[in-house]
Amino acid sequence: MKKHLIVMIILLLALSGISLHYIYGYSGVEASCRAFATDDAYITFRYAQNFWKGNGIYFNKGQRVEGYSNFLYLVLMIPGIILCKGSMYFYSTLINTIILFWIMYIFYKILLIRLPQDQAFLGPLLIAVSPAIWANVSTGLESILVLAVFVYFFYKIKESEATDKEVSFTAVATVSMLARIDGFLLPLIVSAYLILNKKKKSGIFLALYTISFMIIYGIIRIYYYDDIIANTYYAKVSGNLSWRILLGVLYVYFQTIHNGIFFFSIFTVAMIVINVKKNEKPDLRIRFEFLFPVLWIPYLIYVGGDIFFERFLLPLLIIGIYSFISYISEKVRTIQRIALFLAIAIGFSVFIADKRFAYQEKTYDMWVNLGKFMIDVPKDFVLAIEAAGKVPFYSELKTIDMLGLNNKYIGKMKIKDKSFMIGHSKYDADYILSLKPHLISSWIYSSEDMQWGLKKEKYQAKYKLKYLINVTRINKGTNIYDVESYSKKLIKKLILEKFRYGVLVRKDSLDAVPSLATTPQLLSINQQKKQ
Repeated sequence: MKKHLIVMIILLLALSGISLHYIYGYSGVEASCRAFATDDAYITFRYAQNFWKGNGIYFNKGQRVEGYSNFLYLVLMIPGIILCKGSMYFYSTLINTIILFWIMYIFYKILLIRLPQDQAFLGPLLIAVSPAIWANVSTGLESILVLAVFVYFFYKIKESEATDKEVSFTAVATVSMLARIDGFLLPLIVSAYLILNKKKKSGIFLALYTISFMIIYGIIRIYYYDDIIANTYYAKVSGNLSWRILLGVLYVYFQTIHNGIFFFSIFTVAMIVINVKKNEKPDLRIRFEFLFPVLWIPYLIYVGGDIFFERFLLPLLIIGIYSFISYISEKVRTIQRIALFLAIAIGFSVFIADKRFAYQEKTYDMWVNLGKFMIDVPKDFVLAIEAAGKVPFYSELKTIDMLGLNNKYIGKMKIKDKSFMIGHSKYDADYILSLKPHLISSWIYSSEDMQWGLKKEKYQAKYKLKYLINVTRINKGTNIYDVESYSKKLIKKLILEKFRYGVLVRKDSLDAVPSLATTPQLLSINQQKKQ
C-alpha cells in the first residue's frame, strides 16, 4: 500500500473518531453540563475574551487573579474569540485536531528511528483509533497541547540516543512551561534523564534554564497578578495529604484500566526487563520510557489526581504504544495482527465502562443554555456561581467563583476538615452572601438547600429562588422554569424531576431579571403528576 494512502486512511480514522465524539460524546458523565466541552475550558475562553475586549488577561476586569493554568493555550484561543465567539467548542476542537495530527507525525518519526516504515505507521494508527484521544481532543482543554510537548521531548530524546549528539531542549522546555502551570516538571524530568545517562552538561544546563525561566515567570506573575504562582494551584492542591494520596492512587487505577493505558504499560515494563537482560552497561539501562512514569505518577498521586479523566496520563499512553510496537516488531506477522486487534479492542472497552461514550445526539448543555439566557440580565449585575466557565462566558456578567479558582480569598483559604475533592474542596457560603451578589447559581436539593453550604436558612432572608434548570442530557423544550410564584410542593416536584440546578436572585433585584411565562408548563407538570 502506498505511503500517501496509508497516511490518508490514518488521518481519516482520527478525524472520524474525533467527529463522532464531538457530535455525540461528552466530556464528563454528570448531567448535561459537559455536552459542549468542559466548563473549565470556558474559563480560559473568558480570559481570552476579556483580553480581546481590552480588559486585560483577567477573569473580571481589573481583578488580579490567575485562574487559568494554560497561558499558551489561552493565546491560541484568542483568534477563536475574534472569528467565532459563539462556536468556541468547534474552534478549540479544530485547534486540538491540528495539534493531534502533528503529534501523530512526530510519533511516526520517533518510531522510524528504529523500525521499518510499515511498523512505524502503527503508532499513528493506534493514536487515531483511541477513543481516549478522541475525548481529550473534544474537551476544549489544553490536554492535547501538553501531550504534543511531551511527544516532542520524547522525539528529541530518541534522536539524541540514535545519534549520540548533544541536543538542545530549551525551546521545547519554554513551550512546556507556558503550556501548563506545572509545565516545569517535564523539562526537569528530562534533565534528570540526561544526567543519569552521562549527559551531565546538557542536563544541568536544562535544569538551570528551567529554574531561571520559572523565576522570571514568577516575577511577571507578581507584577501582573500579585501572586508567585497561579491561583489554580491553591484552589486544587490542598487538604489532608493521606486522603489526597488515596484519591491519587484510585485516580491512576481507574483512569488507566479501561482506555488501553494499563494494557500498553505492561509492554513498557516488558521492554525494561528485556533491556536490562540484554544490556551490560548500567548507564544505558535507564530509559526515558521508564524514568518518566516513575517520576510523573507520584506527582499525580501527590496532587490527588484530576477530575478530567485520563488527560494527565496520556503521555503514558504514548510511551505504552511505543513499547508495544517495539515489542511486537520482533514477532511473526500473525502474532502482530492478534496483538494489534487486542490493543484496539481494549481501548474500545471505554464504550462499556465510561459514560462519556454513551453516545446520543447532543442538543442541550445546561450551562451553555443558562449562560445564553442570562444575556438579558443587566450587565452591572454580579453573579456568584460554582461553575465559572460557560455561564460567565456567555452572559459576560461580573462573576464570583464560589470554588475559588478565580477568587483568591476562597482559593487560599485553609480547609478545616480532612475532606478533599480536587478543585472542589474550598467554599464559604457566608463569604459569598457577604458580597451581596445579585444572582447565586448552584446545584439545589428538594429541601431548597443549595450545594457548597448555601442552606435555605442562610439565604432566604435576602434571596428568592427564581429559576430551576433541567440538568439531564435530554432537551425538554422548556429547560428553564421561572419558579418565583410556584408553590413549595411544585418546586420540590420539579427538583425531583431533575430540574436540580437553581438560580437565586436578590429580592431587591427581582424586577430587573427576565421573567418567563409559566402557565402552560405548570399545567403540563400538574397533568403529568396526576397521571
